[in-house]
Amino acid sequence: MQGGCCQICGSSLRQELARSQARPKGPDSRFVLCLHCAHVYRDPMPDEAELSRADVSERSLPRLAGREAGQWLADLVEPLTQQRTVLAIRSALDGLDRHQGVLAPFRERGWSICEVASTSALRIGSSDSVLDARRPWPRRPSRTFSLILGGPIERLPDPVPALRMLRRHLEDDGLLFLSMPNLLDPCPTERMAQELFRGSHARLYSPSAAQTLLARSGFRTDAIRMYRGDGTLGLLGRPADLVPDQPLDDPAALRDLFHVLHWPGSAEVLGWNLASLAETQAQALPALCQQQDRSAFSVRRSGACVAALEGRAEGRLVPLMIWGNMDGYQAGAVEDLKRQIAQQTTIIQLGLGSGEIATHLAEGLRDKQHLFIWEADPALARTILNLVDLSPLWLSQQVSLLLGPNPDLPRGVAWRLAEPAFVFSTDSARQWHPWTYRQIVSRLTPCALITDSPSSRSIY
Repeated sequence: MQGGCCQICGSSLRQELARSQARPKGPDSRFVLCLHCAHVYRDPMPDEAELSRADVSERSLPRLAGREAGQWLADLVEPLTQQRTVLAIRSALDGLDRHQGVLAPFRERGWSICEVASTSALRIGSSDSVLDARRPWPRRPSRTFSLILGGPIERLPDPVPALRMLRRHLEDDGLLFLSMPNLLDPCPTERMAQELFRGSHARLYSPSAAQTLLARSGFRTDAIRMYRGDGTLGLLGRPADLVPDQPLDDPAALRDLFHVLHWPGSAEVLGWNLASLAETQAQALPALCQQQDRSAFSVRRSGACVAALEGRAEGRLVPLMIWGNMDGYQAGAVEDLKRQIAQQTTIIQLGLGSGEIATHLAEGLRDKQHLFIWEADPALARTILNLVDLSPLWLSQQVSLLLGPNPDLPRGVAWRLAEPAFVFSTDSARQWHPWTYRQIVSRLTPCALITDSPSSRSIY
């Protein structure tokens, strides 16, 4: 073993995040959090032989519904490549539920498939790992493929050399698909030691860190998919040079999230918000857990209570929200708003605001109604979630949080947003990035009732 280091930023500053037993009666696996970029890794770092022994001793855990993942991947890749050849590295599929199901859609579409046990089968002189003797492609190092289902990078102390080697086996228009545990989609606490902080895992990646790793290995991420409910991250990349790194993650956010998951008695406001989002809509976490400049916002307090939030723009303070005024809606306007949304199934609130109007409306939602809260500025949303515990809002199955002008949405959410919707805005949306909200509204299908709300008219 050797002392671990941060692969993303190289910092030696770290803090223990979790411990788990590598195998029965074995030593604990210590996972640490980089205090500069929030990368999570083992310390001390075991060698590959020890990681392999730990993997053999642990029960293989399913990640994806095999055929569903294969169907999604085949639909995405087929229009992008001229040839139809797949290299499936079996060690990359061991964590998949019924890994042959991933390959089934490719077989049905006539793709040529080659399976090897591990990436070592691609090296010169290695042929004993070939599973399909009828196709000895791996024995020829120059053989290239349209699609490679890559290795389990979370089990490698340094995945970059392996990824660069795989790049040499791709067609010019070829693609690499990786699946790995998603650090920002944690499983329930009672399963965390067995599924996330496993003895066979050397490093754990968030979506941002995984894309940075691909960039440094010579790939640009073309598609990313977070599989809700099983904690898996899927990335599809193509060879590219000089790809910039992604924004760094925020150690404070990761620390608060896992602190609440490990010790539910924690009183950290941000941690409670992130933990509740992780349970119902983990796709919101990457934007909230990235490092952001929140110096543009100023909080005013009355004693220990939050009173107001202001933004700094072009040298002046912009009042964004006042706690206690329902985000700009007076008592009569709130009741009028509730009557207007009573007959709607899809409701979109522009701007998170203080969370007061959203909480009030969410309490009265009926079956089949859904409230989308669309905040264009993730830094503002993070500032609010640092101040106010809105976890009951996020735990509702009828409320979704959308962040940024172009959020990455699950298919069901995207379909729902394409339907006619009742749209209204908060004070903060009218004051902060109003042009961005105009662009958002232009992509929606607002029903006629949008013009009945005085606050909605002003967004135009």
